Amino acid sequence: MENKLWEKYGWLLDNQPELFGLDEITINLKELREHVAMDYGPAYELFNSMRAIWEDETEQWMGFKGVPRVFMSQLILMSNEYRNKEFIIRPENNLNSSWSEKEEVLLTGPAQHPRRYNKNNIVTLTNPSTPTKILSWYDATKIATCLPEGAVPETLNDLNLIPWAGAPKTVQGWNFVQGINQTLEEEQLQSINGKKLSAGAVVVEADGRVWVVHPSNHFGGYITTFPKGRVDNQLSLQATAIKEVFEESGLHVEIMGLLGDFERTTTVTRYYLARRLAGTPADMGWESQAVSLVPPEKLDSMLNGPADKPVLAALKAALILK
Repeated sequence: MENKLWEKYGWLLDNQPELFGLDEITINLKELREHVAMDYGPAYELFNSMRAIWEDETEQWMGFKGVPRVFMSQLILMSNEYRNKEFIIRPENNLNSSWSEKEEVLLTGPAQHPRRYNKNNIVTLTNPSTPTKILSWYDATKIATCLPEGAVPETLNDLNLIPWAGAPKTVQGWNFVQGINQTLEEEQLQSINGKKLSAGAVVVEADGRVWVVHPSNHFGGYITTFPKGRVDNQLSLQATAIKEVFEESGLHVEIMGLLGDFERTTTVTRYYLARRLAGTPADMGWESQAVSLVPPEKLDSMLNGPADKPVLAALKAALILK
């Protein structure tokens, strides 16, 4: 089997003692993914070999003790979870020892957003964001950040992180979308000093962290903020909130309650409390250059806009009451 994969990594299959005389090897997972797609045979043999080396460590992955799961399963490699990452593997003293994993190589996002404004216009990002390590998604004490079309786990808190295939395409679809709280009693939103009306949601994840968006090019002066948008006369406030959350974060959410009405710089905004039903932050639209999942105690340092401080105070009060 002569191909680049075999030439570069085939010697691993021998499991010879001299394997452990090397200082280190670098395995480029993007390259491996490409070759898995081209030739399954040697790739499977390679993974089976690596799996044998890590056999004693398999169960430790669930505790996140540093075992790189990607080397356990070619199926995970075929997913986007670890794309564009490199790991440096350092062998230990003998075959029965586990190997150690070096830091992921975290690449700054692209200079152009993969999504287009008005379907045709390119959005150039002057200061692209940087993602966090993949394990940050599993640790409720950590901030986890995803880039447009970036790497995320396949599941989080027992819910899949996959694109929302059933997102509405029409006004009627949004007005009757799953996630609207039909039993929620709310008053009409009133303008203040002629300011436009808008609606958004503060989305709380099952592990207690909160979703925030990073507006592209810090639009409006916001480095991070809660997703929201101006109300279309044809859409209800709740429908507007669900639609804006999806467009800015890629998430499909369900309205759980009313957080409050807040006067902001140019709008009066009704924020709802919401929870994630489906979707993935990797599916964010052009308005966001990154999406983060943030522990509540770290939100104050993440949210730079003064208009978000009253929203955060209301959220903290709601979480305490909950």
